[in-house]
Parts: sequence; structure tokens; C-alpha cells
Amino acid sequence: MIRTSADLTARAQEKVENYRHEGGIQPPAGEAHVDYNEITGRRAAERAYAAAFPDGPGYRRSVCVSWRPAKTGNFGLA
Repeated sequence: MIRTSADLTARAQEKVENYRHEGGIQPPAGEAHVDYNEITGRRAAERAYAAAFPDGPGYRRSVCVSWRPAKTGNFGLA
């Protein structure tokens, strides 16, 4: 999944026969959400661990967090 703050208006109008949305370019997420399920989270952890510790003994647990601060005054509160 790629996210961008660019104007996607024209792209959103494109229609492709039998298209089913499964990712692609999206606007920035407007609220907290989960990017991983059990399988994709495990794969991401395995890749990151192997890159950082190629000869490491392995791991038992992992956590994946992406934190970006909200803009001042833009906390999604009504």
C-alpha cells in the first residue's frame, strides 16, 4: 500500500473492468488503523530481524509500530 498527499482525483475516476481494490495508491490515513494481519506481520518481523541480525539466535515476539505525530489541531476530534 502506498499513501500520498498528492491529488488523486483523476486517478479515482479511472474505471477498469472487473477491478477489485486490493491496495494501490491511497490518500493519507485519516485515523488509527492496522496494516498487518498475523501472517504479514510475521513476515515483516522475519525480514527485519534477518536484516538486522543475520546470524542471530531468533526471536519469540515482535511489535511493529509506525508513529507519526498529528498536525497541531488535527486530532480527528469533533
